[in-house]
Amino acid sequence: MYTTDDHAPAFPLRKLPVARSRGKVVLATIGSLGDVFPFVAIGKILKARGFDVLLCVPASHLDMVRSAGLDGVAIMPAFDEIWQAMGLTEAEAVRKIVEDQDFMIRDIAIPAMEASLLPLKRACADADLIVASLFALAAPLVAEILDIPLIPALLQPMTLFSAYDPPIGQKFGTIATQGGNRWTRVWNRTCFGVIRTEMRRRYGRPINRIRRENGLAPQRSTPILDQEVEPMLRLGLYPAFLAPSQPDFPANFVHTGFPAFDGTCETALSREVEAFLSAGPAPLVFTLGSLVTGAPEKFYGESIALARRLGMRALLLGSDIPAPKDKGICSIAYAPHSLIFPRAAAIVHHGGIGTTGQALRAARPQLIVPRLADQRDNGARLERLGIGRVLSWKRYSAANAAPVVTALLENPDVERRAVILGAELRAQNGAASAVDAIESALAGSHASPQPSHLSMV
Repeated sequence: MYTTDDHAPAFPLRKLPVARSRGKVVLATIGSLGDVFPFVAIGKILKARGFDVLLCVPASHLDMVRSAGLDGVAIMPAFDEIWQAMGLTEAEAVRKIVEDQDFMIRDIAIPAMEASLLPLKRACADADLIVASLFALAAPLVAEILDIPLIPALLQPMTLFSAYDPPIGQKFGTIATQGGNRWTRVWNRTCFGVIRTEMRRRYGRPINRIRRENGLAPQRSTPILDQEVEPMLRLGLYPAFLAPSQPDFPANFVHTGFPAFDGTCETALSREVEAFLSAGPAPLVFTLGSLVTGAPEKFYGESIALARRLGMRALLLGSDIPAPKDKGICSIAYAPHSLIFPRAAAIVHHGGIGTTGQALRAARPQLIVPRLADQRDNGARLERLGIGRVLSWKRYSAANAAPVVTALLENPDVERRAVILGAELRAQNGAASAVDAIESALAGSHASPQPSHLSMV
């Protein structure tokens, strides 16, 4: 066949074969950038391996998802719209979230579950698999309604609630921090039972109302923490050295390592930041991630004072406060952690799992100043590994932090351990490992009496 169109080339056209999709995978997550970046990393690998991929995220993150080359849909409004509807400023909303986690679940997560149910159901209408984070609460319901396999992806080690490796934090003060003997494990399981009972008391009724309105039976398992339908696989999106396998881990649990994505394809820093980093010794880097930075309170002011007390330079990341007229201080709203952290002397941050992963990869000492329960637990794990310390948010000041940072910088064992773990982490490909596990689980489901129709070709 030839074309005669004046705007088309005059040569024979042949039909090219169309690559057959291996199936559609929906990735669902809500939360901060640290909750979304791992799913973007996994989505890029799935897409490269021939799957159709759709990310379902808050509207706040939609542009970032699409700029990464993935299809995305919003399953809940942008966070600023949510705060406005609640009559709160960003700072007021963040402060309520970090001070009252019941508020986060009752007033944000469960309403988001109800609001996101219909758009997620539409997104999954032709899907073969859903992979979802813990707080994408609508995902398990949609999986039940549409009879689609669901794989939960756990971002924080503490969410497994192991009696051998229990969560550490202010909200878990009655739990024994070591599960090494029989009696502490019995005690921890008792505490977990109380927590699950309280979760059912607080959140069972609104969640079961939503289930009932969508034709589902009441949930028998613990809301949020447990799956009503046993999944084929559970992904732990972090390295085994951060939370080693325990006897009470689910049999279908797999460590993947951190799926690395930094929100950008940039390979170079801005001229301003590059000039600052090149102009002197490695600075202390201070950041609060993408959520807590909405209510930084005293953090950045005390951080500047800390750097001056130690006679060090400082880079304030995620801060919109103007830097003082001091050549040793640089304040920027954003730069990729993967480009900044390796050039730091040490990193002072909130302990979010995404920031923790990037700091581990950079092989730098860390001081954790946590605001949420999982951040305190992440910090405790870094302390156990000998590469970090924790200082509570209330106690964080230049005077209190100075001896802690000095000890981290002057201890050669901290540097040695950080380098070893950083090299181990950089040798892993967490996103590829997650996709390997997903493909293996799907292959197993094909061999079952009721196979999924998702192709493993």
